[in-house]
Amino acid sequence: MTETQWTQFNMLKESYKRYVDALSRALPQLPRLLTDLIGGRAGPSYPLETPVVYNSALDDVQKESTIKLILVADNPGRREQSAAERRYLVGPSGKLADNFFKQHPELNIDFRQQVLILNKTPIHTPRTIDLRDLARLGGDNLAEAIRNSQIYMARLIYRCHQIFAREAELWIIGYSEMGRGKLFEAFTEEIRALYTGQTPADLSAGADLTPTPLSAGAGLAVSVASTGAASAALSDVAAGAALSAPPALAAPVNIASPTALATPANVAAPPALAENSISSQKVYLYRHFSMNQFSVDFSKQKKPEDSTQETLHRIGSQYRKCILGW
Repeated sequence: MTETQWTQFNMLKESYKRYVDALSRALPQLPRLLTDLIGGRAGPSYPLETPVVYNSALDDVQKESTIKLILVADNPGRREQSAAERRYLVGPSGKLADNFFKQHPELNIDFRQQVLILNKTPIHTPRTIDLRDLARLGGDNLAEAIRNSQIYMARLIYRCHQIFAREAELWIIGYSEMGRGKLFEAFTEEIRALYTGQTPADLSAGADLTPTPLSAGAGLAVSVASTGAASAALSDVAAGAALSAPPALAAPVNIASPTALATPANVAAPPALAENSISSQKVYLYRHFSMNQFSVDFSKQKKPEDSTQETLHRIGSQYRKCILGW
C-alpha cells in the first residue's frame, strides 16, 4: 500500500481500537447479561472472555500488505471472543470462507492475508440472532448502544473503503438481517445513506453525522476524566478531534447516545480519496458463509459462460439492489 494509505489505515485502526475499549468500559452490565444469555441457551456453555471484540488481525497488516477485499460479517461469536483469538471469522464460517477462496484461485485473493474483516457490530453474542435477546435483557439503554455501534461500524467501514477504494471491493455477508425491522436495520440505513450521498462522504472533516436518537440512554454515561485510554476514544468519536491531540472533556459523555458514537476520529483524507471517490457499484451483498450458504448459492447461480468474478458480481449486485436499492 502507499505511504498515505498506510498512515490513514493505522490512524483509523487505532481510533477503532480505542472505540472498542471505550464501549466496553461504558457497558459494565454487558458481561453479566452475556453470561446469563450463554448459560440460558440450549447450546454448549463457554467462558465469556471478550464482550466487545476488536479484530486483532488488523494489527497483523503491514505496509507491504495488499488489501484486495473488505469483508463485513455480522458480529463476533464464541471463537471470535475467546482470549486466544479475538479475531473475526475464525470459527466454522471463517473456515468456509477461506475454503471458498482456496477453491477459486482465479480470484487471486488470499483470504487470511489480503482481506480486511470487519463486523456490523463489535458486540459479542453466542449467535447473531441473540442480539435481540441481549437488547431485551439490557433494556432501552443497551438496545440503543447496540444500534449506535452499528452506525459507528458502517462509518468505519465506509472510511476504510475510502482508503482502499482503488484496490478493494466491499462484500457485506449475511443480508437476511439487513433492512427495516431487522437486526441490522441501523447498519443498513447508514450504509445506504453513505453510499448514496445522503450523509457527507468525508467522515474525517468533523461534519455533524449524528443519527437520530431512539432513546436518551442516560444510564450509560461514562466519565471521561476517569476512564484513561477510553477518554481519548470518546473525545475522538464525539468531537471528531485529531488523533494527535484529543481535547479534554470535563463532563461525562453518554456512549449510548448517537452524539458519542457519531463520528470516527478525525483522519484527514488525502485528495485522491476525496468525496465520491468510492463507486457504490463496488459494494456487493451475499448470503452467509455459515452452513455453506454462500458456496451453494454461488453454485446454483453460476452460468457456464460466466467467469467466477462475473458470477459473484451478478449475485452481489442483485442482492444489493434488493436490500440497498441500487
